[in-house]
Amino acid sequence: MSFELIKELFQITAFCVYNAGTLSNPSIRSRWKTGLAFKYRSTPRRDSCYNRKIEMTLVNFQGRLKRPLFFVMPSRKVSNHVLHEIRVDFRDGNFFQHHPPRFVLVNVDDPRIKSACPISLMSRSTASEYSFEKIASWVDRCSTSHVSCGQLSQRTTEDKIWSPTRLLRIDSECAQSTTVLRLLECRENPVQRPYQYATLSYCWGTQSFTKLQRNNLSDFKQGIDLSLLPKTFTDATIAARKLGICYLWIDALCIIQDSPEDWAQEAVMMAKVYSYSTLTLAAAASKSSDGGLFYERDPLLCNGIKLSVNWHNDLLTASDRTVQGEYYCIRWDPWITSVCRSPLKQRAWVFQESLLSPRTVYFASDQLYWECGELYASEVYPTGGPWDLEFRERRFGTAKRIPVGLQPSDDGRFKHIYFAAFLEAIDGNCMQITQRLPYLWANIVSQYSSGELTFEDDKLIAISGVAKRLATILKDDKYIAGFWESNLALSLLWTSPHSYHKRISRYQAPSWSWASVSGRVEMDLMFRSHEPPNITIEILNVNVGLTNMRESTGSLTSGVLRVKGGLCKTYHSVIWKKDIRGPFSPFFYDRGQLGKTTNYSWLPYQKDACLLFKTRGLATWFPSKFKFDEEPKKYREIYCLEVATGRVTKSWGDTGFVAGLMLAPTAVKGQYSRIGYFELVPDGMRRSWRASVGMSLRRIAGSRKALESELFKSEDIDPKYYEVRDGDQYTISIV
Repeated sequence: MSFELIKELFQITAFCVYNAGTLSNPSIRSRWKTGLAFKYRSTPRRDSCYNRKIEMTLVNFQGRLKRPLFFVMPSRKVSNHVLHEIRVDFRDGNFFQHHPPRFVLVNVDDPRIKSACPISLMSRSTASEYSFEKIASWVDRCSTSHVSCGQLSQRTTEDKIWSPTRLLRIDSECAQSTTVLRLLECRENPVQRPYQYATLSYCWGTQSFTKLQRNNLSDFKQGIDLSLLPKTFTDATIAARKLGICYLWIDALCIIQDSPEDWAQEAVMMAKVYSYSTLTLAAAASKSSDGGLFYERDPLLCNGIKLSVNWHNDLLTASDRTVQGEYYCIRWDPWITSVCRSPLKQRAWVFQESLLSPRTVYFASDQLYWECGELYASEVYPTGGPWDLEFRERRFGTAKRIPVGLQPSDDGRFKHIYFAAFLEAIDGNCMQITQRLPYLWANIVSQYSSGELTFEDDKLIAISGVAKRLATILKDDKYIAGFWESNLALSLLWTSPHSYHKRISRYQAPSWSWASVSGRVEMDLMFRSHEPPNITIEILNVNVGLTNMRESTGSLTSGVLRVKGGLCKTYHSVIWKKDIRGPFSPFFYDRGQLGKTTNYSWLPYQKDACLLFKTRGLATWFPSKFKFDEEPKKYREIYCLEVATGRVTKSWGDTGFVAGLMLAPTAVKGQYSRIGYFELVPDGMRRSWRASVGMSLRRIAGSRKALESELFKSEDIDPKYYEVRDGDQYTISIV
């Protein structure tokens, strides 16, 4: 390895570690002053997005660096241009323990960085004039040049002069007075044209602060002393004033916080408040109302560094063997770390606020980020950047039939898809909307449910504004318990990508609705199936009880789903193996290898769970999977309802699947509640004599494939567990 390469790696390392929050510990950097040695290896990758993967392990041979550092430098080609990614990770044993930001080497001639506009070295804060000039240019460009944004920001006839119930008026002489905000009752001050106002999106935090209440309502109308307000509110006032916006809407100051009646009334209008705002100011980096909008920064860390690269590796293919020339080393897709994973985006309410707002500027800790229906930008890339949507990577397993943009994504850039649905409605393309709706709504639910709610009762309310807006273009569809009726069957197959959920303590929705649990849910099966899944159940009717009869998108008091389909009785089998032998047990080590004392954890038990299909002699086995919605109880019997079939892609090839719901019977005849989700791969099931109880000799001697084909053709279900039976089809109710 050449001296030039080592020098470049040290430069990149210093840049990566200094700029990556989780790795910028001074004690770790100081250890690098000791001797370091590099070793690397080249391995092929099956993933089509990457050509080759080179791992360079940074090893401190003096023994002062306890955890080795790994450089990972895969190359991938996008639109005939190659990106060389650089990652720096800590790794324990065989597993990565940290996920710092990725960096990429981009050739200086790459068209994706032609729009790069380095931040002025004089702009040491996001409150600088330089930053506000960028915001003003974004607002002007969106207002005058973005056709779709202009169409969607137009008000309906009934809302021509609509304004929020209350607004905060910013005093024009704020420099000479400490009282610069006054609460305005818009109904008491009618105007011929609607008020032009900005909205604030922020985290409340846990500390108490000044809010609008019954006892200070009249005082707020006289004036609000900024010194009494948290920093985020004062910064928002300054920002709005600098942008020439005279009115501001902040929920804590415009909704009477100790009046449930006022809150209920204003919550209904939340969609309009954000939809008709001129601009939303988002305090992305602040964890509380005291965090503020503005942050000090070092422009050099945002702009990246320029490197002269001379890389040659004989282990690679001829086309990839040489990386040579002038490159920029930039942080790859800072939107993910600065916006998508920001403290602000952890709030569920914020998803609706940002999606409904025609324009949003995110005040992050490093720079400003812009979002509207046609542009995602930053101060470094004011007209778009190398992370634009046409370069988005397709998640493994996503079917090729899914259009780019509609595929599941964790980067938070979703507004353009939402806006596109409304543009298609304006153009009268109803068929296109109908085809895209399942994927559009699945993405909405996935991203919204990943946020946290202070009050569980808001589960459906905090997304109702988005549902109402979509209802205006889905004239022939109906919103039911967090789903759209036209795609209800497939949407029932939601599940959690992570740990168990927790049922919301106070009833908000029936068990078959994703709104009945807390935590993130996904409906990824519709994205993974090669063709639209074949629905095997018939939905007979759905009845829901509304908490507020005037709000069809709000919380519920009841919900009954009546269906007809294949039903099978199974048994949840769990084997617990107690392990008290400590390091002498093969189950002692959670990761790594036996004998490596640097990384281990004691497992007091080993769990081997499966679903036993009684009278079929079969049990689930990899790659079949099933997941309980919450921590599993000792269910004696579980009833599996077949919902859909199709084919998906696994790492070893394509395979068929049968997906459905795991149900537990209630005390009512033919009635069940949902307890989980299953996805069976019939070819991957195995014989199990634990499940052979009641099998006839013919079935015991029969082929496994014959048994698999009969999984949902049960004949042994007790009449008390169904309402009506029609051959191998059972009519049941789910609550």
